[in-house]
Amino acid sequence: MKVVCLWKYFGGDIEKFVKNNLPPDADLVFPDTEEETFEEIRDADVLLAHWVPPNMIEKAEKLKLIQTAAAGGDGIDFIAAAKKGIKVATSSGCNASATAEHAMLLMLALIRRLPQEYNRQIRGEWQIWADKYEGYELLDKTLGIIGFGKIGIELAKRAKAFGMKILALKKHPETAQEEKETLGLDFLGGLESLDHVLENSDFVVLCVPLTDETVEMIGEREIQLMKNTAYLINISRGKAINEKILIDALRKGKIAGAGLDVFYDYVPKPDNPLYKMDNVVLTPHMGGWTKESRERCLKFSIENAWRVYKGEPIKNELRVDLGY
Repeated sequence: MKVVCLWKYFGGDIEKFVKNNLPPDADLVFPDTEEETFEEIRDADVLLAHWVPPNMIEKAEKLKLIQTAAAGGDGIDFIAAAKKGIKVATSSGCNASATAEHAMLLMLALIRRLPQEYNRQIRGEWQIWADKYEGYELLDKTLGIIGFGKIGIELAKRAKAFGMKILALKKHPETAQEEKETLGLDFLGGLESLDHVLENSDFVVLCVPLTDETVEMIGEREIQLMKNTAYLINISRGKAINEKILIDALRKGKIAGAGLDVFYDYVPKPDNPLYKMDNVVLTPHMGGWTKESRERCLKFSIENAWRVYKGEPIKNELRVDLGY
């Protein structure tokens, strides 16, 4: 089995890790250039990568699996891959706890004014007895989780521990009835109940995959439905929100604030207005990336490569019919 790995940017001992955990007779290649990648992909059985353009897929003559060490597969044209009989799989679930924790971090940072208070401290300011410095609690607030998959479920567990009420949406809610009962959700519905969740939530957290259905699912109409005291959190993909509409809403106070781990442009421009807003907390798509989650994602990816080697079914395969 030949394995081509495009994970050099992970740094550290990634090459040693992959080599030591693949089958001992596997031929492992870490291309140094794009030209070398296109050449090596021709006779590869497994490709370990995050971003795979269609022209690279076209070059593959015997590829069986494209495996990503991330929860999403939107950096890979898996429809083009499917046409050639190539399976595409993610590491979905391996970073669910890390991403859920990050969503809690963003909510807490917003309502307790963490960036502002930190900046006041390093300026040597010390004053707390004023209304403008008051924070809020998560206790008894309502959390709307849009996308009740593995990350959404982990988020619900943590939010319940904070005493929050939980409204959740899932494309196929009938598949999560057990979790609804176990976690004590206050509401679980399909995407047709989006308006209900937006109108009644103090925090709205996006945990959706990027599909045709979820691109700009939050726009002007949806933000208008939210409370002007509500916060919008995005830990999924930037294109799930119309960013221009969001910026305008934040400027005009249509919602209280936003916590964003992702942006419409994957790397936002330095002049993005969000950088200068004091009702926004921003992080650089780091929500699901911790030491522990990295190790889980890499381990899972290698295990799927072993499944190809043994002729066993792979796990977490992307489905063309669902779009994720």
